[in-house]
Amino acid sequence: MCAKRIRKGAKVAQINLEEAKEKIIKIKTLEGMAQSTLNQYNLVFNDLIAFFEKDTRVDDITLNDARDFIN
Repeated sequence: MCAKRIRKGAKVAQINLEEAKEKIIKIKTLEGMAQSTLNQYNLVFNDLIAFFEKDTRVDDITLNDARDFIN
């Protein structure tokens, strides 16, 4: 996931995981990414949303939260 591209176009601090998923999938689709890769993005975001809840704001996720998700 390329955070720089999101930051240029939107306030990351003000979007939740569901909105981030929609924006990133849309950007990657427009970039012509393969459908199998888009499916992988979708799976990862679904796991993130299940772990953190869909209304969790992106800027509320700490480094330790990310580490807990990976574990």
